[in-house]
Amino acid sequence: MILFLDFDGVLHPARAVMGQHGPELAGNGSLFMWVEQLTELLAGHGIELGAHAEELKVYHNMLLQWNTKMDLTNVAPEEMALRHYADSLVPLKNASWFARGTSMIDVGTGAGFPGMAIGIMRPDMKIMLLDSLKKRCDFLSAVVD
Repeated sequence: MILFLDFDGVLHPARAVMGQHGPELAGNGSLFMWVEQLTELLAGHGIELGAHAEELKVYHNMLLQWNTKMDLTNVAPEEMALRHYADSLVPLKNASWFARGTSMIDVGTGAGFPGMAIGIMRPDMKIMLLDSLKKRCDFLSAVVD
């Protein structure tokens, strides 16, 4: 079964913090370190998180929480900043590949990489996430709700 999720790049951090999506699994210290690591990795490529850092934290916390219930990723949490987020976002430095308002489909998105991360950083883009497993689509739907 193939499910489509049309993602418009808008997450609602307040709802996640208030517990709608469960507790934050990353403690304040480890979440801070994750953001610092990602910021440093992206800065080396001329990319700034800016206001999108909060939305990426919501997504990251949900990924950690859901990953305890189902196998969304086998990447260790301490490697996620590099192996998921930076790998997904570094191509954004090539502005000609991602013109304003561009549409993109992420086929076999899994836990939402690279499509979800790009959609958060570039809310002007129309991102379609596609995966064949319902459990992954359920996770991605929960993230954008």
